Amino acid sequence: MKPQNSVTIVALAITFLFFGDVGQGEEKEAIQSQGGYRAEFVPLEGEGEGKTLILKGKLLVAEIPNSKPVSFSPKTDVLLLAEHAPDDDLQHFLLDLGKGEVKKEGNRLDYVFGGRYVKEAQWSEDGKTITLLYYEGLASQAEKKFSVEKLLKR
Repeated sequence: MKPQNSVTIVALAITFLFFGDVGQGEEKEAIQSQGGYRAEFVPLEGEGEGKTLILKGKLLVAEIPNSKPVSFSPKTDVLLLAEHAPDDDLQHFLLDLGKGEVKKEGNRLDYVFGGRYVKEAQWSEDGKTITLLYYEGLASQAEKKFSVEKLLKR
């Protein structure tokens, strides 16, 4: 969609700042890991509410509240999730499903990373790093790279 004038641009910017990426409400298809795990988003009734279901075959492995699956590592069963809630400080976190990790425990600030205004996440081909790309003009940097090994040790 190409904005017709500056009023439209301002309206889109205000919508994004107050409601986040307008595409967040769209339901994505399930994503699958190399090892056969499947993660899918289930929207719930309230604004910004939803959960991730993680399955292996027909077996439900985990339900992760207030989260949305982003992608799996290209080499392992590590799942990247985005927090999904009616909040302004949503970040990302990892679950190493291949090693049996099906939930995060402890202080949220000990395992989340990234920050606001992430538009895309890219795994390196070897699955050792994740680069988060941010919306231009909304974040203090265009991108930030994270070591998967270091994130999983948190």
